[in-house]
Amino acid sequence: MTEKSAVVRDFIYIDLGLVCSFYSQIFQGYTENIVQSFQNGVNRTSTQNGPLLSGQSIDEQIAEVSQKTERKVLADYLYTSIEEKLSSKIVVCSSLSKADYMQKLEGAVLIKACGSAEVFDYLRMGTLIENFNQMGESIFTLTTAKELPTEIALTEARLQTAKGQDKKELQKKLSLLKNPKEMAKRVNLAQDPQLLSGLGTFIKLFFSDAFDFIINSGSNDISFRGVLDRNCLRIPPARIRALYGDKIDFPLTMVGQVTKMPKPDQENAATKEIPLSEQEAEKPKSPRDAFEFISKHARVFETLFHESKKRTEVFVQPLAIYRELTLPAPIAAKA
Repeated sequence: MTEKSAVVRDFIYIDLGLVCSFYSQIFQGYTENIVQSFQNGVNRTSTQNGPLLSGQSIDEQIAEVSQKTERKVLADYLYTSIEEKLSSKIVVCSSLSKADYMQKLEGAVLIKACGSAEVFDYLRMGTLIENFNQMGESIFTLTTAKELPTEIALTEARLQTAKGQDKKELQKKLSLLKNPKEMAKRVNLAQDPQLLSGLGTFIKLFFSDAFDFIINSGSNDISFRGVLDRNCLRIPPARIRALYGDKIDFPLTMVGQVTKMPKPDQENAATKEIPLSEQEAEKPKSPRDAFEFISKHARVFETLFHESKKRTEVFVQPLAIYRELTLPAPIAAKA
C-alpha cells in the first residue's frame, strides 16, 4: 500500500450561478442533465401531515433537506471540475508585485489568491457606527463598575477639606468622574457624532449590504478584495465572526474574475484644476444633463471607498472561497 495526498476543499463561499455558467460552457450539456435529474428527484408530495401548525408534510420536509444537501454537493462537484479543467489558465497571485501585477492579471480567465483574510461586513459596520458611542459608554461603565464608585467617594471626601485651587481641581475631577460620556471619550471609546454620522451615510449610500473578504496573498504590496453575495455564503456572517473573528489567520483560497484594478500611481495623481471656461461648458443645460452631472460627481465619493492609499487592492468576483485541506488517502500500489 502507498499513500497519496488528497485535497479536500472546505467551502466558505461558492457562487452556484456563476459556477454553473462556467461549467455549462466548458462541459456542454452535462450540467443540464445533472440539474434536471436533481429537480425531478425532489419534486414529490405527500398527504401525511407534519408537526402541528407547520404547514408541511413529513415527506415535503425531507425533500427540502435533501434539496439543500444535494445542491451543495452539486456545487462542490461542478466547481472542482472547473478548477481542475482550467488549472493551467488560472493565474496564481502569490508572486505578483506592483511592477508586474497589471500585466499578469490583464486578460486572466481566473485568478487564485491564497493567504490570510480580513472580513468586512458593511451591514454590521453600519449598525456598529450608529451605536458606537452608546456601546463605548456601556463598555466604560461595565469595566469601571468596581473602581469608579470608590474613586468618586475618595474625591468627594477630599473635596470637603480642600481649599483654593485644589478645591477647583477636585470639583472638575468629580464632575468628570460622574460623566460617563466624557470619560468614554477620554479613553477613545467614543467619537465625534458628526464624524460617525458621515461615515454611516457613506456606508448606507454606497455599501449598505456589502460583504467583502480581503485576501493578503504573499505580497505586502497587493491585496485581493472579493466582493461577495451574502446569499452564496456557506457560513452565515454571524457564525463567521464567531468562528474566525474579523481576521482569518488560516490560509484561505479565493478563485474568481478580476473586475477592477487600481490605476498606476502616476494616473492616480490629483487631477488638474479645470479652467473656468470648461467648468461653464460642463454645467447642465437640461434635466438629463443635470442627472449625468450629479452621477459623474457622485463617482468621486464612491471612489473614496474603492481606492486605498495604503495598499493596492484588486477587486474580484469570486467563484469560490475555501480552506484547502490535505489528507492522506491510501491507494493500492501496482506491481
